[in-house]
Amino acid sequence: MLPSDGDEFDRFGTSISLYENYVLIGASEDDETGTFSGSAYIFMRNGETWMEIAKLLPSDASDDARFGNAVALSEDIALIGAFTDDANANSAGAVYVFHKQGNSWIEQTKLIASDFSEGANFGVSISLHDTLALIGANGNNALENPGAAYVFRQEGIDWIQEDK
Repeated sequence: MLPSDGDEFDRFGTSISLYENYVLIGASEDDETGTFSGSAYIFMRNGETWMEIAKLLPSDASDDARFGNAVALSEDIALIGAFTDDANANSAGAVYVFHKQGNSWIEQTKLIASDFSEGANFGVSISLHDTLALIGANGNNALENPGAAYVFRQEGIDWIQEDK
């Protein structure tokens, strides 16, 4: 599989997740919406062929966010990490939730840790099963914040942080 608009140094394949006949692939250094802003692609299997059906970009893309560094896919939900997202604090990180509606993938929400902090790298790793998401934040190398894992649960269209 190759992206339709791939360019050198996009880091296509940084992360991958497979669910049935769909695969989600991160390109954490794609520059389409800013330097190292990142992107993710969804491919669907049709017989023996994999076809690109969507390129996902965050609605608030920014330089150096590295959207696509981690991905997880389950049924009609795609989670995409941007561990160096600076929207709340320098490299605090974020995870974007996309939901499949018909033939389109629509951004639903942006998850952040309730106790976000500079350098937390929330979204550096992601796991998804049904309506539960586990999101890693490998910390800022400070003794008081050596890293953490966060549990989020989907309730309707909302995602609730359950635990840290």
